[in-house]
Amino acid sequence: GVFETKILSVRDTTGTKKELFVMDWNGENKKRLTYHNSIVLSPAWSHDGKKTAYSAFVYNKRLKKRVAVLFLYDLGANKINILSARAGANLGSDFFPGGRQMLVTLGSGRGLLDIFKLNLKTLSLSPLTKGPWGTINVEPSIHPRTRRIAFSSDRGGKTMIYIMSPTGKNLNQLSFAGNHNSNPSWHPEKNELVFSGLSKGRMDLFRISTDGMGFITRLTSVRKKNGRWANCESPSFSPDGRFVVFRSNVSGTYQLYIMNLESLSMERITFDHHNYKSPKWSPYL
Repeated sequence: GVFETKILSVRDTTGTKKELFVMDWNGENKKRLTYHNSIVLSPAWSHDGKKTAYSAFVYNKRLKKRVAVLFLYDLGANKINILSARAGANLGSDFFPGGRQMLVTLGSGRGLLDIFKLNLKTLSLSPLTKGPWGTINVEPSIHPRTRRIAFSSDRGGKTMIYIMSPTGKNLNQLSFAGNHNSNPSWHPEKNELVFSGLSKGRMDLFRISTDGMGFITRLTSVRKKNGRWANCESPSFSPDGRFVVFRSNVSGTYQLYIMNLESLSMERITFDHHNYKSPKWSPYL
């Protein structure tokens, strides 16, 4: 089961600062990993669970401002290296199986964001998306078996989920409903995704098959104690495909929850006054 797994998550610390934390699958034994005294975002696990990649805003002396830099954290060696500090944003990532390559999101500084394949040995880049001009292509997620890539893009006007081959070819739009779909996460075995979708003025979790007609199932519909709708977003599959971890503000602050995908029952796993963001479930450790 998931008892030997962990969860990465960004959590606020002081003021607007956000750092990276790791915890057991049930929210216990939290450990702070980063001390950038800044904003950390977009964590990702390597497929062996020994490394994590994340972005952080760090000060650039030449530009005299903070810029988003992509880091690689070797958890065993407790060592952090810079993967990409190119001009523009260096954002969300995912690891290819085998650990030799990564998917990274790079910005030009002119509002453009595209997905690239990064060789972790040579740090050479190969573009997988190329616009169109004025669009963003972000949040890449690679299927561990088929290696198909899911990502979100506003190339069609609204932000929707797209899929493509690991070479960037055979690109197809997967989701069409709602006004904003994002944060795709692959099932570890099946050809299906969970994602966040803006519907009826709130964010909820949805499940979609990548086979056939792409049928969508709503997973969450939760109200706060005051009767208002809560947001549920940023899902990530457990390595056995039976659960997802996500964040929700049903309690007031954004806490972490796990959902059993058979019963659709929610269980809260963090209980504090902080706000959590971008949870990612580890592989088997």
